[in-house]
Amino acid sequence: MTFLNIKDLIIKSASYDANFCKSCLTFIISERKAEETLQRDQLEKERSFELEKLKIQAEQSSIGSIKSSDDICPSFDLQRMLIQFEKDGDMALYLTLCERQFKILKVPPDLWVTYLISSLPAEIGRLLAREPEIKIHDFEYVKTLLLQRFKMNAVKYRILFSPHKKAPESTWKDFAFELQSCFQSWLDELEIKTLEDLKALIISGQMKKRTNPVNGIGCADFGATHSIAGKEITPYLKRFSELSSEIRDKIEKKQDRRKKQFGRRRRPLYFSPGDKVWVTTHPVSKAHSKITAKFVPKRDGPYLILTQKSPTTYIVSRLDSPNGPLGTYHVSALHPVQSRDTQPVSPIKKRGRPPKTRTTCWSTIIC
Repeated sequence: MTFLNIKDLIIKSASYDANFCKSCLTFIISERKAEETLQRDQLEKERSFELEKLKIQAEQSSIGSIKSSDDICPSFDLQRMLIQFEKDGDMALYLTLCERQFKILKVPPDLWVTYLISSLPAEIGRLLAREPEIKIHDFEYVKTLLLQRFKMNAVKYRILFSPHKKAPESTWKDFAFELQSCFQSWLDELEIKTLEDLKALIISGQMKKRTNPVNGIGCADFGATHSIAGKEITPYLKRFSELSSEIRDKIEKKQDRRKKQFGRRRRPLYFSPGDKVWVTTHPVSKAHSKITAKFVPKRDGPYLILTQKSPTTYIVSRLDSPNGPLGTYHVSALHPVQSRDTQPVSPIKKRGRPPKTRTTCWSTIIC
């Protein structure tokens, strides 16, 4: 129901009294105005109180017996003015920003660490709590400790620069500044000063992307003898090459160990061309053909060994057509036939598509 419908229902009511409704509305309006006036008076009193407080503080600061203005603790809430540190942020930039704000606001140096810890996450605060109490109040010591633990290195700057995306609430100008700062910090960490150094950095980055982490094939295969633009390959690629070769060796050792464990009780099988073998089948149940997989023999045959394709695989064929190969099978799927005259239950079909047959057009023959 809309507002107009409600209005019509009230006006058309038999007990509607215009004067009574008008007096009620007038009373409500006057009551709300009185509340606004009361709130305004309270706000003015609070402001006047704060003003008097500031005047008293100014008078106290002018007295010579009190400490100088540099030693007075600020009366404002500094914790709200400091930006909270993000876990993935730049610690060096954040500490520089906090130090500048402390100096601008004339915060006593012995309180810098207190305000700094309040703006850091709880995990970093617990880390600083483990330090000695004598050194914890030294801002330079805390700054050095945090930089050693959380300082952004060249790899993190490169990761921030490459997939960096524009935030929906930021402008393109801010986005360009963020990219520029990440790129400049990346170059500063690597001490890139000349154009040749920048070329070497770009080329080494492309070579890192194209290095195969599985088999270690890439630009770092031969150790530190390579050079890019007249300079030696970065230590990252050397370490990457060593780790790749070590991982590859461990994988090969584990494969050999598993192979040895798996074939511990397996006896080697060797077949010659012309031998008869059983072939292990993998039947599938078919309801429309009334076939149940568990009742179908697991091995079928016999079949004839045609040739040996590799040390562990053989090509088999039918007994009645030894020149027509049916497929290649691993030695684990073959079993030698003892002297028995049997026929395959479900003969193996040759793998692949059947050959195309040309159909005769009866309309052409009739014509």
